[in-house]
Amino acid sequence: MSFEEFVAFYDKHERMPQQMNKPRKSLSIRQLEKGYQKYINALYKKEDRERRIFQKSIIKKTDTKDEKWVNIRNKVFTRDGNSCRLIEVLNPVEIEELHKRAGKYFLSILDPAHIFSRGAYSKLYYDPDNIVVLNRYSHSLLDNAKHPIFGNPISKDEREMWWIRILGKRHYENLKEKANAKRSIRNR
Repeated sequence: MSFEEFVAFYDKHERMPQQMNKPRKSLSIRQLEKGYQKYINALYKKEDRERRIFQKSIIKKTDTKDEKWVNIRNKVFTRDGNSCRLIEVLNPVEIEELHKRAGKYFLSILDPAHIFSRGAYSKLYYDPDNIVVLNRYSHSLLDNAKHPIFGNPISKDEREMWWIRILGKRHYENLKEKANAKRSIRNR
């Protein structure tokens, strides 16, 4: 955002972008310049933090001794074209909102995400049908039963609807059948 855009925002909303409330008095140009500098510094700090997290995640991805997992992971990434499956099913408004909330680094970190959890469905851990490529932000939210874009809590049924949207109904139903079959064999 340029200083002119910053001032235009202030003129329109009667507050600076980083402020929650309107100031009691109108701000002078000098105060706006200071506010703009703080705003820019905060953006740089945020971007730097995201970059460091991104770099750490790249190191983690390649730091494993489980050859079978590395092979499955590579197979899934190749199958999904090294891109987030969620973004492929979102509409432009949802994509724009995701970009605003997640930031470019968390969207650029791609994870192999298990549809049916590794803990509860350990037999599906290495099953490529149970793994898709997701961006780190949405993957983390879905794993914690939160909306993959907005981050608010969602029900088990809503979470299932997101997986159906990402995978397609047929793929999800087949995988669910496989998960339940493997679970019932384990419980005998």
